[in-house]
Amino acid sequence: RVEVVRFPAGAALWKRCRQAAGPGELFIAAGHRTHLPLWWAARRTGARSVVIMKPTLPARLFDLCIVPRHDLRGT
Repeated sequence: RVEVVRFPAGAALWKRCRQAAGPGELFIAAGHRTHLPLWWAARRTGARSVVIMKPTLPARLFDLCIVPRHDLRGT
């Protein structure tokens, strides 16, 4: 089952996460400013975390990292 949940841009991150996730749920994020909140929210709620880019935090903190080839240039 797939459910897409959209939140108003001005809503507080933790409030949005609490409403949407729990064990067995999945958080997907991209953008450097999302990495720490993604990791924190996934651990607090028991949800899985997926980063769609090369993360600024250690990759082992996330359940899955999908890294485009262009993010690997220069490494």
